[in-house]
Formats: sequence, C-alpha cells, structure tokens
Amino acid sequence: MVFSSLIFLYGFFSLSLLGYRLCRTQLGAYYAYEAMCEATGQQAAPLDSFTLWNQGKFTGSLYGKVRWPKKLRADTLDCYVPQGDITFYAHFTDGSKGTEWPLIAEKAGDVNQNSRYSAFLAADCALAHVVNESIPDAPNCLVIKDSFGNCYVPFLTQNYHHVYAIDYRKYWRYGMAEFVDKYDIDDVIVAPYLIATQAMDGNDMFRSQMH
Repeated sequence: MVFSSLIFLYGFFSLSLLGYRLCRTQLGAYYAYEAMCEATGQQAAPLDSFTLWNQGKFTGSLYGKVRWPKKLRADTLDCYVPQGDITFYAHFTDGSKGTEWPLIAEKAGDVNQNSRYSAFLAADCALAHVVNESIPDAPNCLVIKDSFGNCYVPFLTQNYHHVYAIDYRKYWRYGMAEFVDKYDIDDVIVAPYLIATQAMDGNDMFRSQMH
C-alpha cells in the first residue's frame, strides 16, 4: 500500500451548532477543503468558481431532538455545484453495480425533515465514485466518511480525476490498504462525524476500515 497523503479532517467535522449547520449547508465543508489543499500543497478552487444553488430552507436533525423545536431558526440549503465533465456513480449497497446519479440532487427531503443532507452524494450509499474527465491527469483520492462528509466530496472533484468515497458503516468489500492498491489511490482523506466514531458501534465500524 503506497499513497502520498493520509489526511484527517476530525477538527472540521466535530460537533458544534455552528459547525453542524455549516457542514450541512456545505460552506463549512468548503473551509475544510481549503485547509486540506493548503496542507497538501494543492490549489483550492475559489468558492465563486462553483455555481451556487439555493434549495430553500431546512431545519436538520436537531429540530427533531429538542424540546421546543419551533424556537430553532431554519437554515438555508446552499449547494455549490462544481465545474467540469463530472459523472457520479452511486453504489447503494456493498458490492452493487454503480448507478449514474446527480452529484447534487434537487429538493431532497421536506423542510421539516432531517434528510436534506441527501441532496449530496445520493445520501448514504456504500460507495460513491465521482469522475472528472476534465482533469484526466489529476491524482485519485479515497474518502472514508459517514453522511456528515457527503457535502465535502463535490469540492474534491476540482483536484482529483477519480474521487472514491466509502461509508464505513456500509462498505466492507475492501479494507483501506486493498482499496488503495486496487484503485491506484494517491491520497486518503478521513472525514467522519467525530461524535459518531466515539460510540462503541461507530468506533468499531470505523476502525474496521483503517487497515
């Protein structure tokens, strides 16, 4: 197993109300992408190079977990659509054939539901494979994530030819070492929701991929 970089994004996906809202609306994920590019010597695509797509208001998971949800202010689902000849294949279950799917989908979930994150990367598919044919000579990367990292992946299409993203809760076919060798991976990016990995079952599933 040989790759250039192993990048951990724990700090950008830790639990805070502000961080939760930003990452779910993709802006916080852009900041994580910028920092990753700086740390690895890459050039981040400017935020204004993405097409802004406002999909209206949403409330998110906290809305259904607090005692007085109506006291929470709704957020806005701002999506940043990347440039390029980009195709996204969603493998919805482990080992399934890839289905071509919108990288960012329209009107995902009702305003009062917590499923608006499913606008990105077909929600929680086991394996996401995104190809940008506009940069065929660019490197390849693997992202190990859960749903909290979904909105981060579209930014990576501006720096990588092939972006593979596996959901450690659903993907078991190959461990990280075997995946890196099989798909000629240059960089491995670890982008989990920190609190989820601290739960016993989440930690076990996450660690099972890190071999």
